[in-house]
Amino acid sequence: MTEVSSANPNPLIRVENASVRLGGQEILPPLSLSIKVGERIAILGPNGAGKSTLVKLLSGEHHPFAGQGAVLFGGNAKAGLRNLRKGIVAVSSDLESKVLHDPSVRQLVQSGRVGSLGILQNAGLSEADEDAVAKAIDEMGLSALAERTLSSLSSGERRRSWIARALSTEPAALILDEPTANLDFGARQILHAKLEKLARKDLSILLVTHHLEDVTPLFGRVILMQSGRIVFDGNRQAGIEYLESPPQFQMGNNQGSSVLLNSPNPSPEEYLAAMRCAPVYNVAVESPLEEAKLLGSRLGCRVLLKREDLQETFSFKIRGSYVKMANLLDQQRAKGVIAASAGNHAQGVALAGQRLGIKTSIVVPATTPTVKTEAILKLGADLELFGDTYDEAYSRAKERAEKEDLVFVHPYDDPEVIAGQGTIGLEIDRQYPQPIDAVFVAVGGGGLISGIALALKQIRPGIKIIGVEPEDSDALHKSLIAGNRIQLDRVGLLADGVAVKQVGVETFRIASQFVDETIVVSNDQICAAVRDIFEDRRVVLEPSGALAFAGLKKYVELGTHRDKTYLAIACGANLTFERLQYVAERSLVGERREAILAVKIPESAGSFRQFCQTIGPRMVTEFNYRMSDSRWAMVFVGLGVKNDQERQDVVAELRGHGYETLDLTEDDLAAIHLRHMVGGKSPHPKSEKLFHFDFPERRGALLEFLDRLGGKWNISMFHYRNHGADRGRVLIGFEVDPETEADFQRFLGSVEYPSIEVTLNPGLAAFLL
Repeated sequence: MTEVSSANPNPLIRVENASVRLGGQEILPPLSLSIKVGERIAILGPNGAGKSTLVKLLSGEHHPFAGQGAVLFGGNAKAGLRNLRKGIVAVSSDLESKVLHDPSVRQLVQSGRVGSLGILQNAGLSEADEDAVAKAIDEMGLSALAERTLSSLSSGERRRSWIARALSTEPAALILDEPTANLDFGARQILHAKLEKLARKDLSILLVTHHLEDVTPLFGRVILMQSGRIVFDGNRQAGIEYLESPPQFQMGNNQGSSVLLNSPNPSPEEYLAAMRCAPVYNVAVESPLEEAKLLGSRLGCRVLLKREDLQETFSFKIRGSYVKMANLLDQQRAKGVIAASAGNHAQGVALAGQRLGIKTSIVVPATTPTVKTEAILKLGADLELFGDTYDEAYSRAKERAEKEDLVFVHPYDDPEVIAGQGTIGLEIDRQYPQPIDAVFVAVGGGGLISGIALALKQIRPGIKIIGVEPEDSDALHKSLIAGNRIQLDRVGLLADGVAVKQVGVETFRIASQFVDETIVVSNDQICAAVRDIFEDRRVVLEPSGALAFAGLKKYVELGTHRDKTYLAIACGANLTFERLQYVAERSLVGERREAILAVKIPESAGSFRQFCQTIGPRMVTEFNYRMSDSRWAMVFVGLGVKNDQERQDVVAELRGHGYETLDLTEDDLAAIHLRHMVGGKSPHPKSEKLFHFDFPERRGALLEFLDRLGGKWNISMFHYRNHGADRGRVLIGFEVDPETEADFQRFLGSVEYPSIEVTLNPGLAAFLL
């Protein structure tokens, strides 16, 4: 910066043919602007017009691109450059991200840490100015909130607190970037009145706003910006007339809020800038950051949960969907959008369409639970049921997008969607200024972890970003190991919110650079995490919503992490009631608090009592038995245990008493099927083979299978239970003669439903074969 001689009081700030570049891209074309001491100027324009970038250029946060001019600061005889800076206060559109601690309203107003656009700070008030503090708090209607911390306030209350601080002294200049965002009508009127009172001959005010009603007669000069250029600079009345003469200028969101993401591979700096101006709070809330004290005590570390399940659609997805759709051009909005999803993304797109007045179409698989389709319809979207899988619905939506000229809103592989999800990272930084050792994020296609990593890694380079995936949907884990995107043959469906066969192109590019590691967890560990969070916070998350915490637990169990601080994103709560039963069943196993055993005991009087005495006072969670042999009985028993070590001790104790004991705790088939089927072996075994199938949860699936089977092979066993997923897990026994074995294998190859032979499974053999 070059200081102007104090002998020349005008201009206060001058820009000469200056431009701004970020990440090699010009985000503000060359322009010239002069602001005199005492001038009061309003800058208006749609999102993405370049208003905030201009303000940051004027303040010195953005430096002019080399060779394109300079920003010159002037002042009066009493204020050189250094003193002038102390005399400028600003209320910035992203001021919350500048807070270094979590003060009360009173502490903030008295602290002097207003600061805002980088270099702009104001000296603190002395104790003698207590009356000025109380007056500023009272004038902004904050007296009842004076002792509350900023993080406990709403967005509007926080902004009023910052304004009270900015207006509690008499600065040389005020720069107000979107000061009325999140303010109600009454608070806006208070601000307008206060500015009128503060206005004096030498006070300069620069107001940036979207709202014409903020441009009161106080502002004698109006600047209009569009597409990064100043299109009007004149007096207030002429500016209003210009605004009222379409189609020269539109105050709507015609250009979008993020001109930074037009390139195919935006830089990290461009992403961060886009996050800071993303309009997510038109539809989302700043979700709370809560400490899970019970879980932290158990694990020996501090555990924080970012509660994205508290969004209106019970998921973080609304952030990215809204940013993408808010940035559409008018002609794109007029045509409408389309998306494919069976859950959270669909609801996010539908809600964004409702708020923005954009016609929205959603394609979902025919297997989608009714509770989700009803939620989509209630938000006003058109719904099409197509296919049995997400992949089929996705292909259909892409086909319609091309045919009907609709905008396809991708659930994760889109820079604007990624930027929207990244606002969670900015909130984390703002809400918890103390050190965080690692953040755990559920991974499906990669949009959430990419956005959070881009935000936090640039703000806090030392923080670890750890992705968490189910063992049957670990596309990112395998891709990072391979160094390229791996496509899975199939994915599991317990955590259906992350059941993605391949991560996105852009998300993989970002994850490869910013994600530190990935953790893979079992379905039982996910169910245990759902239970853990319920016991601590009394909230029921969906499996993918609790996935990050499952990874956090596993990470802690693998090493020493006492006194560390870990954060998990609770990313969703769209759990169907039917699936809750399955989650509850499996949670004890996942928490290692239940041992599932098959025990062989003599079929004689008193043997059952003797077995129970051996078990002792341990809690019995399940006991299945039926006589099937005159000499021996096989019992299926579940016992409550504290941990793996106690389970191993129980098995050793039973074997020590002469009982043949088979540990089935980690046998998936035992938990899903066997515990419901203990009833004796077939008295007429005939070349029996057992297979485990995944059937689509739709009408006619079983009949199609039986029609394909024909009458060639007898079905000797069949077990199925509905778990609330879009695929049913079915155990089937067939009688297959050796001479028809080849035909049977061809039959299996012709069936579209995935299967695996489980005839040799020891648990099934003990009870059913």
